[in-house]
Amino acid sequence: MGLSEKEFYSTTPRTFQNILKGRRRKEEADYKDAWERTRLIVVSSLMPHLGKGANRSIQKIYPLPWDQENGKTQKQIDPKAAAEASKNFWDKIDKKKEK
Repeated sequence: MGLSEKEFYSTTPRTFQNILKGRRRKEEADYKDAWERTRLIVVSSLMPHLGKGANRSIQKIYPLPWDQENGKTQKQIDPKAAAEASKNFWDKIDKKKEK
């Protein structure tokens, strides 16, 4: 994760969890980015060979799992609600520590 031994042993559990979440998000973003580039190359190669009446939507030609979930468009995450849920979670942890 890019931490030195000293940094690793000096982190709190909360800090470590935040570092781990950030690392996972970066890896997931890199993974999706690689597949998006692959999809763009494939669709660009296919475009000249598609008929004029063909649906030329990139998502229709080469769907990826995160484009749609179970036939429904993925719901957007509300950043304010996510931040509030995270704050509530850590507040509960802090209250348990105080006791």
